[in-house]
Amino acid sequence: TNILYSVYGIDPTSPPTEKITKVLAGSANSIVSAFLASQSSDIRAVNSLLSVLTSLKSDETVTLTTEAFGNMYMELVTKTFELANLIISVRALLKMPPSTLEKHIYAKSPDLVDVYVSYHHLRNQVIKLLTYLVRAPWSNELPSLLAHLGQTHSQLLLDMIASDLESPLCDHRLMKNLYSFFSSIMEGKQDGLSILFLTGKVATCGDQSREEKEESSKSILTILKNNALRLDDLSESVGSHLLDAIAFAFNTWTSARNYDADKELISALVKKLQNFKPKVLSKESTTEEIVSLSNEYKLISRIAEICALYLFTSSNTNSPIFELLNRSNLASAINPLFQID
Repeated sequence: TNILYSVYGIDPTSPPTEKITKVLAGSANSIVSAFLASQSSDIRAVNSLLSVLTSLKSDETVTLTTEAFGNMYMELVTKTFELANLIISVRALLKMPPSTLEKHIYAKSPDLVDVYVSYHHLRNQVIKLLTYLVRAPWSNELPSLLAHLGQTHSQLLLDMIASDLESPLCDHRLMKNLYSFFSSIMEGKQDGLSILFLTGKVATCGDQSREEKEESSKSILTILKNNALRLDDLSESVGSHLLDAIAFAFNTWTSARNYDADKELISALVKKLQNFKPKVLSKESTTEEIVSLSNEYKLISRIAEICALYLFTSSNTNSPIFELLNRSNLASAINPLFQID
């Protein structure tokens, strides 16, 4: 992981052999060749990596998670997830064809969902890996994560994510990763999983009974909208990830925007937009203050984007969005937002 970061994580415009870390270029190339080969028959490195990622499903690992080896073994698993994420990122960075590793991760995705369910402290790692997986570009038809998961594990993943997002104990890091995963599903043309997350129902050819439909009616989008009503309780960083996810859903699925059902959400977002007062940074401003202000601007820009998306489908001219646009002092109110500091 350190070798790949050192070679591909700095100075992206220069070839590896000309960077300050050029002494590691050969090693990095060996790693990339071993893990990102797309047609090679030698997949020992890939199998080794996958074995660690999914090993927690095996009964044999019980002996490794005892007091003597537990912490060390979990650190191994965590570092393996980090390496897998980085390898997939490097593949996209180098514009290489889809790798055998990614194809095998798709095939093993049900096992990853089982790890997500069983090991709470690894949920961040699992959901990040699935995010990198669906976000990576494909030269031909993108594999369907829903098809590889199957109906049972897709529904299990939906239920677990919904439970985490509704839990008051969910930590902010996991919330951000879950919002990013949802955005990546919307953006990455994972149509089957998108429909499941948006509606709470798996698209099937056969008829479902009323009881089955009621049981599978948990919609991630509905949960996101409810979470957006308490933006004041979230940090700007988490809030902007949340609104990113909602905006992606609105962009992808027109019927996700329903003003009559979302009056409370729209009113809350417009109120936050109206109350925003741009701050001025000084030369003495710290990096933390600059990052904080950047996150505030990002949050407000996402609110404006969601309002704009509602305008495309709304025929209600009495909505808070139209009231905002019809204000006589609109120009003076938004002028500071366009001043470059």
